[in-house]
Amino acid sequence: MVEQKSLVTIVIAKKVLHTRYYVTRLFKYGVLKANAQSIKLWLEFAIPKLGFKSVVKLIEDLNDDSNRLIEKAVYWLPMLISENEKRSWNLLEKLTEKVNCSPI
Repeated sequence: MVEQKSLVTIVIAKKVLHTRYYVTRLFKYGVLKANAQSIKLWLEFAIPKLGFKSVVKLIEDLNDDSNRLIEKAVYWLPMLISENEKRSWNLLEKLTEKVNCSPI
């Protein structure tokens, strides 16, 4: 289902995956298959289950020149953070700096 980029995949996963290990594995697999738009769905899936800091760390670890995950995530992440979450905003700022510092 992930290969076909089915939205049903994430809906089902939200309901049945409760352990951190399985959520992390599915997120890693799905986010690497995601395009610039569908990455938002994967972020919405993972952040409540893993936490913002963990998701940012996973994105940093999985990012490379071929998938450019950080650039895709930085676009969607501000919409997924409430204004009073200062730690999350600080993490996002550091992540954004990595995008701005990377050579084009």
